[in-house]
Amino acid sequence: MKTIIEDQTITANVIPGIYKKEWVQDEMNYKYTCKKCGQSFNENHKRCLAVCPLCNDVAFFEELVSLQEKQKTIIYQHCPICGKKFETSEYLNNVFKDEHVRWLANMVTHYRHEHLKSWDKTWSRGSYGWNQLSEWTYDQEKLKVNERAKRQILRKCKDFMIKNGFTVEHVMKLKNTDSKTIELYKKILDNKFDVA
Repeated sequence: MKTIIEDQTITANVIPGIYKKEWVQDEMNYKYTCKKCGQSFNENHKRCLAVCPLCNDVAFFEELVSLQEKQKTIIYQHCPICGKKFETSEYLNNVFKDEHVRWLANMVTHYRHEHLKSWDKTWSRGSYGWNQLSEWTYDQEKLKVNERAKRQILRKCKDFMIKNGFTVEHVMKLKNTDSKTIELYKKILDNKFDVA
């Protein structure tokens, strides 16, 4: 059950179009027991089968052991490309403290999943990529697609990024940014045509 506390625009941000929603959510803990070693453990979501953290064998659901309330905050970001509001990544919001870098990181994820339909068709559960290709292949393809997304975001959001003070240093803080992407950001955002 969700009880909405607040839905507001975050006005302290430098970048416009970032919204916050807070609510209280019930969080449940479920007890599991391992078939092999007898170890009992709790998880916060229910499944028919779980994996024992001690011996990696199958564990079965036993009972709901507790119910507690937890306040949750979701941050939404406006996409200047499609004009839609999307939910940002809790992980990226915690990793990147700089607002510009966090905006870029969330836009890369949004772009990969919402603007490149071929990515989700290839890698979603039950697809060819999910069933036939290795995790290594996925990681390599994700790196390529993320670089493509970084460049496309700059091309399609150039005016927005210039107006809101983005620099090449912001994209350089993202993991695995290649020299081709850095060069494009320097050319457009910093008006520098040489790459050191």
